[in-house]
Amino acid sequence: MVAAVDCVLNNWDRVPMAHNNEGNVDNWIIDADGSVRPIDQGVSPIKMEQGRSKYVELLRAVRQELLNPQ
Repeated sequence: MVAAVDCVLNNWDRVPMAHNNEGNVDNWIIDADGSVRPIDQGVSPIKMEQGRSKYVELLRAVRQELLNPQ
């Protein structure tokens, strides 16, 4: 669920789902009961239409890969 929200918000540094990076394990915290929680949410708006269009296409490709893995 966190990865999907990160994709919608264009939070590029926590989970490398839509971006070509290794992610950032420091953006997770483990509570005393062992629950893992996301921290350091970020929103990265894409202001230019061409960039938004490319990002939407990227998200469609991610969705397709998740629904129909090769």
